Amino acid sequence: MTARRAAAVLAAFALLAAACGDDALTSTTTTAAPPTTDAATTTLPPTTIPATTSSAPATSTTAAATTTTTAAATTTTAVPFDGDTSPETGTMAGSPSAQLVDVRVGNHPGFTRVVWEMDGDTGTPMYQVGYADPPFVNTGDQVIPVDGTAFLRVDFFPGMRYDITDPNEIVQTYLGPETIPVGTGAVVEVAFVDDFEAAMEWVIGLTGERPFKVFTLENPTRLVIDIGD
Repeated sequence: MTARRAAAVLAAFALLAAACGDDALTSTTTTAAPPTTDAATTTLPPTTIPATTSSAPATSTTAAATTTTTAAATTTTAVPFDGDTSPETGTMAGSPSAQLVDVRVGNHPGFTRVVWEMDGDTGTPMYQVGYADPPFVNTGDQVIPVDGTAFLRVDFFPGMRYDITDPNEIVQTYLGPETIPVGTGAVVEVAFVDDFEAAMEWVIGLTGERPFKVFTLENPTRLVIDIGD
């Protein structure tokens, strides 16, 4: 081997030795990557949810007691009326006053009462009461209209609306109306017709013929007619 070749071989070895030394000095340390946690597969510790206890008050429904009150049947008993439809007459007793002072109408159970009151305490007038047909005419030939479908004509003596004891001083004693609308029971109207020579006439208009009765009273003097309803 020549010296030149020997030098070349030695140079080659030197290069090889240098290459090996570089690998030994350069050490690559591989660090293991931390484990990757997949959120989708992570198992969480069990969660304990406290039980919720509902303390809602118990609702008790009690049906309201229903009380049924049955009203007792009301029985209406008709009041019997002692009268009829026949004409009635009465004679004069004592010495009654002739002066009329009041006419009034009152409603009573089962009948209506019409009263003519005179200016005196004793004695009773003569009377005649009965059903009659219109027209009702006074001494001046004037027709007096009366409301109703049936009519009781009332005549009595003595009876007048004025006190004529002193011809120089005539005093009107009856100041009430000559036509009295009523509308009570069977009575529709009471109407004055006439007084002449101390004879007086009135008519009671009714809804139809009804039984009636007539009587007189004293203290004060009165003529009374009750008419059944």
